[in-house]
Amino acid sequence: MELFRGIRDYTYYSPVAPIFARMYGSRELVVNDIKILFSISNTESLRRGLGHGEIDVIADILREVSSEDTVWDIGANQGTYSLFLGKLNVDVHAFEPGSSARKILKQNIELNNIRSITIHPFALGAENKSGILKQAHRSGVRQVVDYGDGESIEIKRGEDISIPDPDILKIDVEGAEVDVLHGLETLIDSSRVCYVEIHGNNRSAVTKILERNDFQISKEYSNILKYTHKINN
Repeated sequence: MELFRGIRDYTYYSPVAPIFARMYGSRELVVNDIKILFSISNTESLRRGLGHGEIDVIADILREVSSEDTVWDIGANQGTYSLFLGKLNVDVHAFEPGSSARKILKQNIELNNIRSITIHPFALGAENKSGILKQAHRSGVRQVVDYGDGESIEIKRGEDISIPDPDILKIDVEGAEVDVLHGLETLIDSSRVCYVEIHGNNRSAVTKILERNDFQISKEYSNILKYTHKINN
């Protein structure tokens, strides 16, 4: 196992990582006997095509979901979660403001011939406004800020979007998770499960918001917390 981790980390972070990425082309990823193909075009997609350390969380959400559910994948990036859920014909709404990540997300949807994923090209937040997606070495670590260098994006409150309410929420937004939850308001209570990747010191604030909506922590996966609704389950 340690040898595998060493090879994996060298593949991700060495100066020749882009060469490794181009050599792959695409990769099959299997979780809970569900297979997806992942387009490999850069080091971020290579990392995600290898599961990016979240196989256990993906497996959990696949056990949790039903075919009648609507899932909001907030911070979809290149689409690992959305693709697996789409393979089950779940109604998935993938929110990804970054144009480069969104391009690969679209490629992955086409590669897997999935019809049940809707891409939303904006971020979710506490208010409707414009913002900047900061430059970073990986699309998976880009943060939304009010100003600075980066990509201009649109930010919307989840409460103001006219799409089906979520049964399951998955939130991975590099520190903006509190703002996302504030913008969701009553939609939080319509959900039965919420997966949140915690960044910085946001655990307490995220937990307080969800506890006010009758959620409790039911499982922890490193920095990803699974919150389960006390009534809707």
